[in-house]
Amino acid sequence: MSVLPARYILCASRTNRRQRDELGFDYFFESHDGIQAPPFIYFEDGKPVSNLIKNEGMWSWEAAKEEPRYALNPDYDWDYQWLPSFEKGSDGAKSELTCKTSGEEVQCTSKDGENHFVRYGYEGFSTTHTGEVYVQAAKGFLWNCYNKGEPFFLQYASQGVHTPHTPPTKFFGEEVRGTQETPHLDMVHEVDLQLKKLMDWLDRNDLKSNTLVILTSDNGGLDKSGSTEHRASGTLHAYKGTDWEGGHRVPFFVRWPEVAPRGVTCDQPMVLTDLFATFAELTGRSKFEDSKKQGMDSTSIYQHLVNTEAACGLNGNSPVPREAILVQQTKDSANGAKILEGKGQTIVAVSQDHLKVVANRYHPNANKGLPEAAIIGKKFRYVDLGAIESMAPATQTEKQASMVYDYQDRSNEGTPEAAGELYLELRRKMKRVRDNLRTTPPLCI
Repeated sequence: MSVLPARYILCASRTNRRQRDELGFDYFFESHDGIQAPPFIYFEDGKPVSNLIKNEGMWSWEAAKEEPRYALNPDYDWDYQWLPSFEKGSDGAKSELTCKTSGEEVQCTSKDGENHFVRYGYEGFSTTHTGEVYVQAAKGFLWNCYNKGEPFFLQYASQGVHTPHTPPTKFFGEEVRGTQETPHLDMVHEVDLQLKKLMDWLDRNDLKSNTLVILTSDNGGLDKSGSTEHRASGTLHAYKGTDWEGGHRVPFFVRWPEVAPRGVTCDQPMVLTDLFATFAELTGRSKFEDSKKQGMDSTSIYQHLVNTEAACGLNGNSPVPREAILVQQTKDSANGAKILEGKGQTIVAVSQDHLKVVANRYHPNANKGLPEAAIIGKKFRYVDLGAIESMAPATQTEKQASMVYDYQDRSNEGTPEAAGELYLELRRKMKRVRDNLRTTPPLCI
């Protein structure tokens, strides 16, 4: 089996609205806005499906032939007649689905039908069983490639652990709901089972040795199980939706037998956009593409996978040099946000030496695209993440160790030289973003 991807699948709970075939996917199965917002519809190759039925452990569906149904009555009990977003059990659990307008929670529909477009879907859509449906769609694609002897690329974006936390009683026969301390943690368990199903399929069909598997996340964890001893961010400060480490430092696990070494930790910063350049180098595509237009913010970590000890700087080696990575935070309004709050319209830069600066994108129109989005403030927050890691474990060490400096205040001689240099690198990168230029070296060397 060649490592060159020939067929592509996107199985996702929330993605860009562009047509997936434009992006090179041969097949895709998705829900328009995940499980957290309407429309409550699954799409297969861009077309809605309905009549989802589970029979003898397998799901079936068909192309929708009618318009989706509208929930003109906001009563959740009525919704159960067609939108079973949570299996009804002896505890009488209710749906957690809500509608939001401009960030404000509102009544999903009015009794006279006004704004009825915000809540509609097809019978069979269920946030409780979305995980099973996604896994089955993904395995169907894998079987199709396997039977044809074709290589494949699968992007699988689980619905867990996003809200609403509506875990199934069982996931393909394995107990889920009630096995952990909270519904949130039940869904964490379900994500494990989803991964296990896909990994078991690879193992049973002798594809383990030549298949690269990556498990990662697009943001930090949720603070949904605070009543227990579980912390989704571990000892990192804060959670999803902040520019603290708990908001954007995520797990990144790799399984690539006979290529990537097992049980080795690479303590080098990378960002998920690096996967573009990495896959390009892996497949040899970079030499055939116009590198000036491809992977504008992507640095290959291919050598970190195949030559881990040297590239990661282990056992006395010097790590492969790279520029600072960028992380964007757009949780809240750009107006009035304080850098030390860890929120707002901010841009983060993390250097290879584990230094970090955070600056506000303070412009009122920062969420409306370039060039406003590239304008950052003169004040910035600085912290040495390496120094934090040497401290005693605590949940707020990053905040306690952070300092705010003003680059415009030339009299502020207390600004560490490394902090000022990293801030200037961030400004240079954002100017290149403004000018629609790449912020990292090209794919071709």
